[in-house]
Amino acid sequence: MYAIMMLKNRCAFGLITALISFGSIASGAVVVDWQFNTIGDVEGWTDISNYSVNNLKVANAVSGSEVVLTSDNLKNTTDTKLNSPTGTVTLSDDATAWETYTIRIRHLGTDGVTPVAFDTAGTIAMITGGLDTFNPIHDTTTPGYKAPVTVVNQANHWNLVTYDISGYSADFGKYRLDPITGFDAGGGTIQGNFEIDYITITDNAVIPEPGSVMLLLVGGLAFIGLKRRQ
Repeated sequence: MYAIMMLKNRCAFGLITALISFGSIASGAVVVDWQFNTIGDVEGWTDISNYSVNNLKVANAVSGSEVVLTSDNLKNTTDTKLNSPTGTVTLSDDATAWETYTIRIRHLGTDGVTPVAFDTAGTIAMITGGLDTFNPIHDTTTPGYKAPVTVVNQANHWNLVTYDISGYSADFGKYRLDPITGFDAGGGTIQGNFEIDYITITDNAVIPEPGSVMLLLVGGLAFIGLKRRQ
């Protein structure tokens, strides 16, 4: 009888250990999440160029179901410069480094309403006050970004731009985003407009997957059941 009880305990312990290990499978924690889902609420973002963006706003996208950060078109040949809200952003309590900086964005043509192919010539620049060595710029003409970046083309000319910032752990200050559109390097003009669906920043904090948490609870209940039957 004692041997059977010991076997039950060992099986239960093994089950719990396995579930805990499985439960540690995680995705990065979202620290900053600008979704721009409320029409009229720019969530603290401002146009710091003062004269190139015509009425920065959050509105329905020109097509599709997204609500986006956009404007009433760009006004002249000056680079657009958008600043994030003020304030310092720090890592989660159990995080040791940042993970990704992701922007979902698309460009509109000169009519301001037709999505067009993404123009990556100087399109994305992001500068942070806290990370003075972190100045990633996506520029296919003269690459200057210091963080690895990928651009995934999606339907309806949307693009998912993701920076790998896992090499950085300092606090973030302001973020500057330059969503210039239709840039003609030869003619020096900016045409069209931009739409930003969302911007997120994640760190490497451990967040158990929902399925893992459920398995962990089931394992705990199984362990309690075994103990009661002993």
